[in-house]
Amino acid sequence: MSVLLVGFEGEEAAAIIRRLLAEGDQVRLVEPDRSAAQTWRDQGAFVAAGDPSDDDLIERAAYEARTCVLFDRARPGVTDAVIAGARMAGVGRIVLVTGDSGGEGAAALIASGFSHVIVLLPKKSLFGRERMTAERLAEAIDAADDLAGEPRLTVDLGTDEGWTELDL
Repeated sequence: MSVLLVGFEGEEAAAIIRRLLAEGDQVRLVEPDRSAAQTWRDQGAFVAAGDPSDDDLIERAAYEARTCVLFDRARPGVTDAVIAGARMAGVGRIVLVTGDSGGEGAAALIASGFSHVIVLLPKKSLFGRERMTAERLAEAIDAADDLAGEPRLTVDLGTDEGWTELDL
């Protein structure tokens, strides 16, 4: 199956790509920086170079994708483009990674009616709790992608319950 990543960069993107490829998924990525696109191709991802707020680009990149995964730090307009493009491409689920539970991205995703998982990142490292590494985030995204059914849930990775909801 295919997964589209939007708004990821650096070590987070590399860890997610490695994890999903190891699980046998085809990984696609929208990359606005054309020179950075080759880095992701070298990692094994298929790359759509262009503006992630272009819903037509998202639709083409998401064609036959099972899941779109969006990092909420993306520019304004990207969440709406991902929702519209994913709908046009027939995507089954959107996973939103965010630090803001009440943000506009989460509200738009909930209102969209999509099967979704909103992954809330810990606000800060908690005493005695493992820090959020790129590998742990990749593990959580992979688990959110693999959930059965059509979930509409929010998981807080700053709590043990959030990890349990993802069966981790």
